[in-house]
This record gives sequence, C-alpha cells and structure tokens, in this order.
Amino acid sequence: MYKYESRYRYKGASVYGEPYIKIINKICEDNKKGFSILIPNCLDGIDVLPFLMRGAKVDCFEETKELIDGGVINKFKSVGLKNRIKGINCADKCNIFLSNFYSSKINKKYDVVFVSRTLHYKSNNFISLKNKINKLKSCVKDGGYLYIKYYLNNNKRQYFKKNEILNMFDSEDWDIIFYRENYDREISHSPHPYNSKKHYHKVGYIYLRKITHNKSLRHKKRKLNRVYRTGSVFGIPLKQIGQYKDYILSINDNPRVLLVDCNDGLNVLQFAKSNYEVCCYETDKVLLNGGIIDGYKTDGLYKRLKDYNLLDNVNIKNCNYYEIKEPKKYDFVLCDRTLHYERNGEITLKKKVRKLMSSVKEGGYLYIYYYLAINEDDYITYPINQYFRKDEMQPIFDLEDWEIVYLCERNKTTPHHSHPMNNKKHSHKTGYILAKKKRNRRKYKYNFEISINTEI
Repeated sequence: MYKYESRYRYKGASVYGEPYIKIINKICEDNKKGFSILIPNCLDGIDVLPFLMRGAKVDCFEETKELIDGGVINKFKSVGLKNRIKGINCADKCNIFLSNFYSSKINKKYDVVFVSRTLHYKSNNFISLKNKINKLKSCVKDGGYLYIKYYLNNNKRQYFKKNEILNMFDSEDWDIIFYRENYDREISHSPHPYNSKKHYHKVGYIYLRKITHNKSLRHKKRKLNRVYRTGSVFGIPLKQIGQYKDYILSINDNPRVLLVDCNDGLNVLQFAKSNYEVCCYETDKVLLNGGIIDGYKTDGLYKRLKDYNLLDNVNIKNCNYYEIKEPKKYDFVLCDRTLHYERNGEITLKKKVRKLMSSVKEGGYLYIYYYLAINEDDYITYPINQYFRKDEMQPIFDLEDWEIVYLCERNKTTPHHSHPMNNKKHSHKTGYILAKKKRNRRKYKYNFEISINTEI
C-alpha cells in the first residue's frame, strides 16, 4: 500500500502530490479576496486547499467516495478531502458535490473555473473534449477566468492534438492570457491511484479571461493578446534575449538594435514593442510577406508587425547582411541561431562574426547564439563555415577591444522542435556569447622597441 507524504510535511497531504502553486498565486492575484471558484474532478483536494487558504470560496465535484471521505483507492491511502479541509478549518468555505460534474446541471457562474489534468479521465469518456470545454466555458462569469492544464497525444481519444484547444475558443469572447504546449518534451509524473508507476506526459496549459460583452472593452482586450494568432513559425524567443533587451533598455533611453537573419520576426516584435529603433535583415520573401515555406505556414513579418501597429518602428531590409555594407552602428547586435544557414555557407564563420562585430558601436553589445558540431570530425554534416568547433569562438575577439561578458559552450545536446529548414524533431549542441565593445578596432598596430645606451 502506498502512502504519499508531502515534502511540506503538513498533515493530510494529497495522494496526488503537490499543487502547482505558481499558477494558483497568479489566479489569486487576478481576483479579489473571496472570489468564487469551481473545480471539477477535484480528487482529494490537491488544488482545493491552496485556494481555500488564500481566501477563495470553492465549489468542487468528485464522484469517487474514497477521495472525499478517505480510504484506500487502487492501493493508495487517501486522507480524504473532507478530513483535509477540517485540518485547515475551512469547511464553511467549501461545497463538495459527490457527482460527475459533466453530467450535472450547473446554473451558477463563477469567477474562476480551474481544471488541472483531469479532462482525460475514463469516467468522462462518454463526453467529447469539445463538449467538456463548452461545459466549462458556460460556468464562467463575464470577466471571469478559465484555467485548463491538459495532456497531449495525437493517438488517444481524450487527449488533445497540437493546437486543437485553440479552435474551441472564439477570440470575440475569450482573451488568451497564457498559452503553451510542451509538445516536444515529456514531463515526469509520480505514481498515483490511476497510474501506480512513474510515467510521463506531454502537457499543455491555457489561461483565459471571458470578455465582458461591451464593444469598446472587447476591442481593447483583443488587441492585448494576439501572440498565439500571429506567432513565429520558429517558436518563441529565448528568455535570455528578453533579459538582455531589458538590461540595455535600462542603460539607454532609445537604443538601436540590429537583428540579422530575422526570419519571420522571431525576436523582432519584443524589441519593437520596447522603444527600440529596430533594423532587421532577411533574404526570404516568404518569411517577410507570408506564405508556405517547407510545408509550414507563416503569416510573415510584415503582417505580424501590422497586427501590433508596429510597422513604423522597424526598418526591414530584404537583402543579405553579410554581402552589403552596413554603415550604421548599433547599441545591440543580435544573431540568434542563424550563423549555420546554408545561404551564407560560402562565408567563413570568422568573417561573419567580424562583420557582426563591425556593426556594434563603442559601449554596445553583441549577442550570438550559435551551433557547435556534434561530431567535430564530420565536415559533411557540420561544414566548417556553418558550425563552430569547441573553443573557436573566443579567439575571434581581440580582448584589447572587447570585453567578453559571458561565454558558454554546452557539452550536451539540446532538443529542438521541427521548423522550416528542418521538419523533424532534432538536437543541437549550442553556444552563446555576450560581448561588450570597449573601443573600435584599430586599423593599424605599431610595435616600438626602445633601447637605452648605458655606455655614455
């Protein structure tokens, strides 16, 4: 028999493990104290107690009696939701319904509807995913919130396919605050009553707000969140690039940034939104204007910028940066995972990096995220002009002219999702460097030898 013990050591822990406190805190911040929340399939209260302890009024549904009253379920011993609530003296704030939520008639509307990893349960197999989502949507007040954490799998009926959940929400009625699907990696899950072995899932999250039916308010809300509709076909920007963007903005009121091989704007929008003067280069017209590239549909950089009214903030150049003269100097030059592109395969890596360095002003920064050869002896798969070998990057920088703020080259490979130019899941060895330009490179260097005549 299994008996789950919380790492927090408080009495009466859930047999399903620990709640995801970060999203619970976020939901509580978005609502006033005493807000109403509905939790279908609440189990033995893994998510119920954190909301009660933060002042929420909870209605929850669960059809397994052992999870409500306590007992043994599939060899796991549960304290039971009722006993757990007594332990925190919150029984008056919680209504427990021993029934199937999706089969029950619900007339009440809630400030929050919270569903975490239960949509796939066999007890609800007779109801389609679409009908379950519609039922959840119907219980949310105007201006209220809906959070769903769900599992992904193309081959299972009660699991979502990639991006399938987006088609179930009308953008006229729902504002997407947060959306993410970890389709390219699995998350480990501890044993629990419905699966007694350690197992793995691909997980998706969506957090939405129901738009109040007021025309002016609806227009305002729709304008705030359109990333999920016009995202880059190459994925989402690296978090560390956003951190460097914020740092440079903190030391310069109106910085200029150069983005080389910007694709369909993977990194462009975040700079354009942040009071940067943006210049970007891209040779592929499909990535700029939209269309199909290697079987992937992209809206294109122009449309993405137009959706956010940012076209006037960005200077787009449809040409190869490495083949033209760029006269301007920039506070920040960014090259994100593009040095290996075949379009520049005839130019050596050293020349490409030197070209990037030449566009940085004194006191400015250069950030390059690059790929390393997984097999350094394989020059066919990893051409010398496209993939660095270990420790080749640092010697390119003259330390009299440059300060290397950060340099990292990883030994392990990093998984990467499919995208144009590589439509299969794959892996890379990566490196990244952030360097500050202390002074412009001198055209000439002189060496002087001074000798003193001591015989006089």
